[in-house]
Amino acid sequence: MTRTRTTLSELARLGFAELGRASTALAELDPAIGSDDLLPRFAGTADPDLALRQLARLDERHPEQLRSALRAAPSRVLRLLGASAGLADFLDRRPEHLAVLEHPLAVPPSAAALRRRLLDAVGADADAPVPEAELAGEDGRVALRVRYRAELVRLAAWDLEQPDGAAVLDLVAAALADLAAAALEASLAVARRTLATGALAEELPLTQLAIIGMGKAGARELNVISDVDVIFVGGSLDEQRVSSARGVELATRLAMETMRGIQELSIEPPLWEVDANLRPEGKSGALVRSLESHVAYYDRWASSWEFQALLKARPMAGDAELGADYLAAIAPKVWASAAREGFVESVQRMRERVTAHIPADEVDVQLKLGPGGCATSSSRSSCCSSCTAAPTSPCAGAGRSRRCGRWRPAATSAGSRRRSSSATTASCGCSSTASSCATCGGRTSCPATRRRCACSRARPGWRRVPRGSCSTGRRCASPCAVCTRSSSTGRCSPPWQPCRRTALGCRAIRPRRGSPRSASPTRAARSRTSPR
Repeated sequence: MTRTRTTLSELARLGFAELGRASTALAELDPAIGSDDLLPRFAGTADPDLALRQLARLDERHPEQLRSALRAAPSRVLRLLGASAGLADFLDRRPEHLAVLEHPLAVPPSAAALRRRLLDAVGADADAPVPEAELAGEDGRVALRVRYRAELVRLAAWDLEQPDGAAVLDLVAAALADLAAAALEASLAVARRTLATGALAEELPLTQLAIIGMGKAGARELNVISDVDVIFVGGSLDEQRVSSARGVELATRLAMETMRGIQELSIEPPLWEVDANLRPEGKSGALVRSLESHVAYYDRWASSWEFQALLKARPMAGDAELGADYLAAIAPKVWASAAREGFVESVQRMRERVTAHIPADEVDVQLKLGPGGCATSSSRSSCCSSCTAAPTSPCAGAGRSRRCGRWRPAATSAGSRRRSSSATTASCGCSSTASSCATCGGRTSCPATRRRCACSRARPGWRRVPRGSCSTGRRCASPCAVCTRSSSTGRCSPPWQPCRRTALGCRAIRPRRGSPRSASPTRAARSRTSPR
């Protein structure tokens, strides 16, 4: 078969950038794949140079599988190879899955279909109340990851064939989230099989573990390279045989093994990171809690941003009944959180903290965390959603949400700045200025502690210290102003670290320079002067 030599100008018109390399690669392709017929199709790829490099690699290593796929769907193969080096690497490792490109999708598969396919891949019964895989350990992980990527190839090929990518964005994002949920379900089934040895074989079937999706996974708006945010809820189906504490302990082992199945190094590369840091107390908290422990935390300790994060929560995998119970218990608290004093202001402070940690040279190019980026849009929309769902909350703004207008920071007058330097400490433990209180908002009674506030009562010889300005070991004149904790030595516990309840730095007060240490009120004096 005679091949026509392609000129560099023709390659440039098709979108190639590496003209010399492209010309050489085309000349070296096996004539059996019909490179002359393929050449015009490179114009429809996202990166013609990448598509040609991957095509040449597959032609060299897996010619039979590649030719079969090209005969059935040449444009589909080239579009995929030109869009993702990662999926091309997968097809190089597993050339038998080139065959999935010969059978295109009509529409993205449903969540139930994806769940069944991934459970089938590990030998688990999708109709069982508690699916358990036949494959365990490394074998189960490899089978799960290979099937996941095969489904991802089919979905990506369908997405790339659509004439209007924006029109199908929501469908693809939802399908990616459903595929992630199916992977978690299959990994949990493998984890049950892996751990079912000895006495655990009788206890694990009675152990509940619900995997709650958060963030983009929970909202079914996932993208290909996203990590998956989750919260784990554990329990026992029969507390007579497996106590609640034992159920949480076993659920923790299941959760850890499930995460390994997704993200631990293996023969088949990891899929993505399973991020459980949105759980109560973050990295410092238990990986798995019971439903009652979750409810207690959100009743007493949770910050406003944690309720915002729960707006997108949904059960993704594991025990469906426990997941539904979790949502039923948490949802009312999420919508009621906007009625808290200072809700909008606390959301603003959290965004300011995030922005402050971005390096100065990256602020203008940080699309996710920078000002006006994805995180800002998400934070504002969830704030407005919460406030709209809390019609009894006060609002000084206007628009669709009764609190929307409060998002903009209020201007600070010179007089208010002068007042903020004066010393004030409430008996409830909050640190504030004479004009306002960070905890009670100027009320007579503090809603957090039910104790009477004395926010406008200045103490001679004392002043408010900005957050984080105290040094480690400085004695506190009162409990920590943010977390309201103090030790018997009068030191903040933990000393000057971000408070887990509010994610803000501790605020404390100390003597003015030159003030005698005897002026520091003792704990006994504070308790006498702090009316309840």
